[in-house]
Amino acid sequence: PMPLTVYVADDNVISPGRARPPDPPVTLVWNKYRGPGTVTATRPKIETLSGGKPLEKFSGKGTAQVSFSEPGDYLLHVNGGDYSGNGGGGAGCCWTTAIVKVTVTGGAGKTGN
Repeated sequence: PMPLTVYVADDNVISPGRARPPDPPVTLVWNKYRGPGTVTATRPKIETLSGGKPLEKFSGKGTAQVSFSEPGDYLLHVNGGDYSGNGGGGAGCCWTTAIVKVTVTGGAGKTGN
């Protein structure tokens, strides 16, 4: 497995009337966007770097362990969301995405940059 780390930040504000879910105030989900083989990613563990109390801005980092079934060029998609959930709960306000290029070299289970 290869570690992939992203840094996250959120205003940590919850819409009125919504219950506060458990911490952390952000979520990350990794998926394969393109590439020749199967990609498996663990659920990222979110580490708090600062803040995170109610109404206190949050910053942190999330690291997932990612494995590839075969060599090649991959594009991985990460979705970051706040308390509204993965994809903003249907709204376009509270999430962001990124695409990360990864080149896997060698045999199965061996990763490059």
